[in-house]
Amino acid sequence: IVAICANLAASVLAVSRLTFGLARSGFLPSILAKVDSGNSNPKNAVYGAGIILIVITALTSTHTLELHKLFSLSGGTYFVLYAVGAVCLFKLWSSKWRWPIFLSSLFSVGVVTVISGWELIQSWLVFIAVIALCSVVSLWKKDVFRNEPTLEDALG
Repeated sequence: IVAICANLAASVLAVSRLTFGLARSGFLPSILAKVDSGNSNPKNAVYGAGIILIVITALTSTHTLELHKLFSLSGGTYFVLYAVGAVCLFKLWSSKWRWPIFLSSLFSVGVVTVISGWELIQSWLVFIAVIALCSVVSLWKKDVFRNEPTLEDALG
């Protein structure tokens, strides 16, 4: 029980830091990027992560959300991130081992995806949806800020 509680606390802190970073970059509402003046912690992001965990707990305890499906989706997400890491390594590394490591990583990801079936494919679909959403938000922000008047326009 102690290990589960420690893991839960670590998850809240990790999710809150991720939320804080996304809010600070403009992908989430700026209220989530606010830090506490006393200890410099992103308190709104911590509260937000805690509230989401409470909602997930309530949904799973009422059997509205099946916990094993949530675990499958989150575990699959880690595997998808392994594949993304392999692509990043390929892009950044200039070694003679670049191609063999990249191809073996992609092969193992492909085999595990096929063996795992629908549950891992759902993780890939969620990953693709998040990337698409972030791309749309990024393009929208560029368009919004491109049309915003500059100081020179105001003065001049």
